[in-house]
Amino acid sequence: MPSELKADSVYSWDKQPRESARAYEAARLYFEMRADRSQGAVAQKLRKNKSLIERWSSKWRWIDRALAFDAHLSAQERNACETAARKDAEKWQRRQEEERERKFDRGLRIGTKVDRMLQFPLATTTRSDGETKVHPARWSLRDIALLAATSSKLIGQAIRNEGAAITSAESALCDETWVIEDYGSPTEPAAGSLP
Repeated sequence: MPSELKADSVYSWDKQPRESARAYEAARLYFEMRADRSQGAVAQKLRKNKSLIERWSSKWRWIDRALAFDAHLSAQERNACETAARKDAEKWQRRQEEERERKFDRGLRIGTKVDRMLQFPLATTTRSDGETKVHPARWSLRDIALLAATSSKLIGQAIRNEGAAITSAESALCDETWVIEDYGSPTEPAAGSLP
């Protein structure tokens, strides 16, 4: 197979010196047919005598030039596929890193909630008119344990770069707003909601 580039920097499938415009038009049509190419098809399409097309094909080395043309297009297609695959891989790598950061951040936020919950009592009492009322918190130690485990799991997965997605229950815990009411004296403001 001839070199893809001629000495004068013209591709071998380009018009050759002294090749007539009609001969080159036929050659180009032959090259562009790719898998369906044939001299007979070129003759029929251009309404030329098949023997003329065969002479041009032989004189101007259509087969060698067509092979070079095919190799060039195949390389371009392969490069385009590789470029697309590389861009797709980069996109998914970026998404994986973003998800890893989100998972780590969720774990930290849940850990912060656990720390804040541990600062509050599980129940408060009030006395009024000789009566003692116990006001339980809306969460229990089991809730703290679940949140702490979820926090550790998320942070660990992010650090180890594990791709495991969190469950929907864990996701709900990540985004839940915990309200802890402090039932102190009536003059004290309520503790408010946790972030």
